[in-house]
This record gives sequence, structure tokens and C-alpha cells, in this order.
Amino acid sequence: MKVKFKKFHSTVVDSISAAKYIDFLFQEDVIGPDDMDKVQSQGDPKQQCRSLLGLLHKSDHPQAFVQLYRAIKEDPDLQWLVAMLGNRHHHVHLFIPHCNNR
Repeated sequence: MKVKFKKFHSTVVDSISAAKYIDFLFQEDVIGPDDMDKVQSQGDPKQQCRSLLGLLHKSDHPQAFVQLYRAIKEDPDLQWLVAMLGNRHHHVHLFIPHCNNR
């Protein structure tokens, strides 16, 4: 899951609000009180998200990104992101029509 979040880092930063998930991550012992303060001290919402993702990437917690994914799954507005992150084989498929030069 960590690799997926890294692969879609820009999309995640543009799409989620760290403030929305920080309490859940604290409750699940993924982040501590100092981490909460660090994220909340960032004024800009995108910077808060970058800060939170950075903390999770540095974290030794084995389920850090699984817990973030769980939290995002509860948001009905982010089901498209849940599908993208949960897709095992996220590839872009291009359809190129066969040209018949007869």
C-alpha cells in the first residue's frame, strides 16, 4: 500500500485533507501527539497532506498506509481514489484501432 500511495502522491495531495484523517491515525496509534502538532502547524492544506504523507513514509508502523487507506475508504467522495489505490493492476489501456489500408 505504501508503494501505491507513493505512486499516486500528487493525486493524493490534491485530493485528501490531512485534517480529516489525522485524528483517526492518532486513534489507531499510527502517529503520535508530536506528529499531530507538526501536521497541524502547517497552514496550507496541501502542505498538511505532504507533511502527513512524509511522516507515514518515515514511520516504522507496518500498517501506516493501510490505516490511511481504511480512513479514506469511509469517505463517499473519494471512492474513485479508493478504487485507484486498491486496484492491483493499475495500468492505462489504450485502444488503437487497426487501420485498414485497402
